[in-house]
Amino acid sequence: MISEWLESLHYERPWAYKGVVGLSGAILLFVCFVLLPESAMLKAMGVTSMQKRVSAAASAVYWSGRSLLHGASGEVVLGQVYGSVQGIDEKGALIASLPNGDQWERKRFALANVEIVDPYAAAQIVGSLKAENARFEVFDGERAVVWIRNAPLNIKLIEAGAARPDPNPPTNIFDEAFASWYWSRARGAP
Repeated sequence: MISEWLESLHYERPWAYKGVVGLSGAILLFVCFVLLPESAMLKAMGVTSMQKRVSAAASAVYWSGRSLLHGASGEVVLGQVYGSVQGIDEKGALIASLPNGDQWERKRFALANVEIVDPYAAAQIVGSLKAENARFEVFDGERAVVWIRNAPLNIKLIEAGAARPDPNPPTNIFDEAFASWYWSRARGAP
């Protein structure tokens, strides 16, 4: 069926046939490029870093699209605190350790724009980052984007499959933050 369509296109509209064949070839080359395995030679040639940048650009387009679809809904109060992550409780809330004068207090935050789907995997990821310094961008006093080593923990959990993006976020500010982070990676930021 497709071969018949291509054959008729080849004779009836040769310019359209060349366009279809060219576009198909370009897509095939792109897919092969993206699926190349990581190796020392490809890393030295810069192919691996280009693959990561292409992947980051695709993710940036996704998060930018989400931010446009959800739109802004009201004002969001933003605060910033510093501390460390301690773990995740049974309900999926992040347990943080924050300085309060000369002592440390524990506080629970919901991870912004994230729904935990695998609490065990999320707990492992958070546990591996327990000793790291963290910046908490807190929205409305309870939801937080957690930055560790200049990367959002929220995204790391999504990429690892331990969480998924919230299908109905309260605001698009989280989507915009994630899109901005991915766009910087696509431009080659470390």
